[in-house]
Amino acid sequence: VSGPTATGRSVGLLAVRMLFGALLIYSGMMAGGGEQLAAMTAGDFSGFTPALPEIVEIVVGSMLCLGLLTRLTASVASVWFAVRFGLDAAQGLLSQTWGLYALFCGLLAWFGAGRLSLDLLLRSSLHRAWRRRRRRLADRRLSYAAYRYSSR
Repeated sequence: VSGPTATGRSVGLLAVRMLFGALLIYSGMMAGGGEQLAAMTAGDFSGFTPALPEIVEIVVGSMLCLGLLTRLTASVASVWFAVRFGLDAAQGLLSQTWGLYALFCGLLAWFGAGRLSLDLLLRSSLHRAWRRRRRRLADRRLSYAAYRYSSR
C-alpha cells in the first residue's frame, strides 16, 4: 500500500491549513482573555467557559488542521464568519478579522484539503469498500447466471 504522493500544491495547502487552523484555535482560546489561556497551560481548565463564537473557532480550527471534512467545514465557517463580519459592521464595528477568516475559509472550501489530509484517506477507504461491494454483487450475479445456464 503506497501513501499519497505529495505535490507542491498539497504541501502548500497543508501549510495553509495548519497555520490557519492554529490561528483559529489560538483566537478561540484567547477570546476570553489571556488569563484563561495562562490558566489552561498550567492545567486548570475550570476557568475556560467559551461562548458559541469561540467554540466555532476552536472546532473549525481543529478540523482544518486535521484536514477532516475540509470543504464542508470551510464552507459553513465561511458563511458563519461572513455573517459575524456583517453583524459587526451593522453595529459600527469594523473588525477585519471576521472578513479575513471568511475569505480564507472560502479559499479553503474552493481548493479543498489536498492530498495530505484525512479527507483523502476517508474518501479512498469509502471508495475501496464501495468497489469491493460492487465486485461481490457482480460475482453473485455471474455465478447465478452460470448456474442457470448450466442447469438447462
